Amino acid sequence: MKTLEKSSIQVINQKKTTTLSAGQKTFNRLIKKINKERKTLETWETTIPLYQKKYATELIPLKKTYDESRASLVKILDNMYSAHKFSKSERKIISTLIQAISSELIFEAKMDDLKEIFDKYSECTYDEHMAYEKDQLNSALKDFIGVDIDDDIDLNSAEDLFKNIFEKMSQNMEDELDFEEARKENRKKTAKMLAKEAKQQEETEQVSQSIREIFRALAKSLHPDREQDPKERNRKNTLMQRANAAYKAKDLLTLLELQLEVEQIDQTAINGIAESRLKHYNKVLKEQLFELEREIDMVRVRFMMQNKINPEEHDFEVHEVLPFLSEEIGHFQQRLRQIKNELVTLQDITAFRQWLRYQSF
Repeated sequence: MKTLEKSSIQVINQKKTTTLSAGQKTFNRLIKKINKERKTLETWETTIPLYQKKYATELIPLKKTYDESRASLVKILDNMYSAHKFSKSERKIISTLIQAISSELIFEAKMDDLKEIFDKYSECTYDEHMAYEKDQLNSALKDFIGVDIDDDIDLNSAEDLFKNIFEKMSQNMEDELDFEEARKENRKKTAKMLAKEAKQQEETEQVSQSIREIFRALAKSLHPDREQDPKERNRKNTLMQRANAAYKAKDLLTLLELQLEVEQIDQTAINGIAESRLKHYNKVLKEQLFELEREIDMVRVRFMMQNKINPEEHDFEVHEVLPFLSEEIGHFQQRLRQIKNELVTLQDITAFRQWLRYQSF
């Protein structure tokens, strides 16, 4: 059986005297949107490994050197504070700098040896400070999304934090759905409500039947056990695996594309899909589009959390990811040059006092 290199699903108006129906226009529009979102998801899936590789080979070594330089700066600040007399305002600036820089390095770079220096200049220990921060985060999460994070979650692990929040949110949603279902079951249903439920049930069954019919037609044609030729059997086995995955995911578009690919349907058949069937197809495609959009949002959110990117500062589209990383690398290169110069000049007390004047909070 001949196959097509590229399948394309679209209702085409071949009669110049007529226009596409509303159902046909909706079908084409949904197909177009799904294909666009498919490309977006595919781009995310290819971009993230590129980002991770560039991050690991270029940004991480830069950040490590930069963090080590900042740790050296903290120690210079601590030594200067002990070795020289400063005004009250100067002592306050030094103390604030030490707490701000060392707390970041302990939290992000795991430089626990700086805890002792942090504790010297803080009213509470670093561990007490982090316990307070966790309470504040818990309070904010409860106010905004109604969840508490577990006590043993490491705040520095974005992946663990995201997983814990997602699990709690999912559980809350399930509990709310269970409660709503129980409430509905205990409420006496009117004749109008029962009729609406029956109609919805019938529509759901018709939609499922439409997908099932396509799958069965594909399975009948592609079943590999009926093929004697090993090469053709392997080809059909691959196609059947795609059909199984699409049927399980209720991926109507892929099932239709497979039918077109193996020439089970042609353009004439697509153009002639009945309006009643188009109604069912469009319902499935809307659900498929919604799920695809939700998957892309989850990929974006997970990416940002895993890479500790503040969503309030950056709301990434996929084409912005790699340019953002290049910009970050450039910023760190500039910061590293600056701090290395500072580590040399700040050994001198006169230069140190002058430097303090330019520090602001």
